Amino acid sequence: MSIVKRQPSTRTSSEPARRPFAYVLAVVPALLLAVLLPAVAAHAAGNASGDGTFSVKDVYGSVTVVGKGAVWGQLDRGFLTITDPNPTDGVIKVSGYTSTRPGRTDFSITYVGTNIHFQIVGGAYKLQFRGAAGIDLSAVGIGKATLIGDPLAGVDPGYYSLAGEKWQPVTFVQTTVAFGTPATTSTTTTFP
Repeated sequence: MSIVKRQPSTRTSSEPARRPFAYVLAVVPALLLAVLLPAVAAHAAGNASGDGTFSVKDVYGSVTVVGKGAVWGQLDRGFLTITDPNPTDGVIKVSGYTSTRPGRTDFSITYVGTNIHFQIVGGAYKLQFRGAAGIDLSAVGIGKATLIGDPLAGVDPGYYSLAGEKWQPVTFVQTTVAFGTPATTSTTTTFP
């Protein structure tokens, strides 16, 4: 049998003994931070400003969309008034109309006809569809929309969707919805 001799300690009396508790004090807060940081970031991302989507398909009635971003679509027939409060901040393209006339406010034009196609990319806009049949549009950005079906059209008034969710029926009662999340420090564009 052999006897193992213990080596003498090289620690001086002024040097503290290592304690496992010191490691716990360093590791536990780091683990908590690693676990909680993603949760806080996910919550903040859910409340952050950003683009949303709004779509309508085959709507018969009146629709107003006030937003900032991009929007495109078509209507089978009716009146479309486009207001651009800042003509230098985006591009507007409209085709298929039979006539135009000045809108009720500056920087607005009313398009009349059948099979009207439109596209707005960048900047603020306001779209107003009146006496319209077969409105189809998709908007990306931030804004709000007001819809009301035409009870005299004699057909299903159509559908709308927010954020790519399930299609909802347009009703004969005015409905206002918001899409996107505006930044808390953004400037506001007002329309008459």
